[in-house]
Amino acid sequence: MRKQIDYDHFSISQVNEFARCARYYYYHRIRGMPLRPLYDLASGKALHAGLEEHNKERVKHGGLRPRQILEVAVANLEAMPDVSELDVTLGEAKDQLAKDSLPPTATYVESTERDLPAPTSDEHVEKLIEAKVGDRPFVAYIDVQLPDRLIDYKLLGRRKSATEVLRDPQLVLYRHLVGLPAGFVQLVRGREQADYAEAQPSPAITAGVLNWIIDTVKQIEAAKVSGIWPRCSPVSWMCNSCVFFNRCFREKEVENAA
Repeated sequence: MRKQIDYDHFSISQVNEFARCARYYYYHRIRGMPLRPLYDLASGKALHAGLEEHNKERVKHGGLRPRQILEVAVANLEAMPDVSELDVTLGEAKDQLAKDSLPPTATYVESTERDLPAPTSDEHVEKLIEAKVGDRPFVAYIDVQLPDRLIDYKLLGRRKSATEVLRDPQLVLYRHLVGLPAGFVQLVRGREQADYAEAQPSPAITAGVLNWIIDTVKQIEAAKVSGIWPRCSPVSWMCNSCVFFNRCFREKEVENAA
């Protein structure tokens, strides 16, 4: 369970959102409009909850079995406040969650995880990190801090390339803030694929990514002052010329905000 933060801060998710689409950031972070409930997002959060419980149990008793992780994930999905508004029915979402998450989770627990040490304390699961990047307050939640590395779980449609992992702002920032190697456990939807991919960026790459983060934060602050929140470009892979009005937010709420 993540601790509530009651002060102004930045996070890598905020930076990534603004870089992808400033207007999305405006509606989500400034106007506070809730995101449209989508299965892809909900399923990732649900499995994340199952893996969080698994790691807490791993501290004490060796962890959960794959189907137990799925049970926790399904229970979390069912408990989501906007589950009735998903883009699929709850029954379809539960069935798809099992198809998407059970094969890679089983591979992870029964194989990949054997090469990773167990967390030593509940405090190292969903660990909150508070620090400054430049002179701005940043908050980061680390899925698992192991004695020798940091791990973030991703339920993905495809594995990230080595270059994507190497330059990933989240991993570079985690490594910078904590001083430990950071990597993704990549669980590929519907496949018996789950691997650990670690970023080992050079000092030059680290400096470049941190400078990009700081520069993006300055752009966010400038947009807050100017009130200018441009839409994403027509070639955006995510929004396809700003159809996020219908995809990312509820249509009625966007109409009221326009």
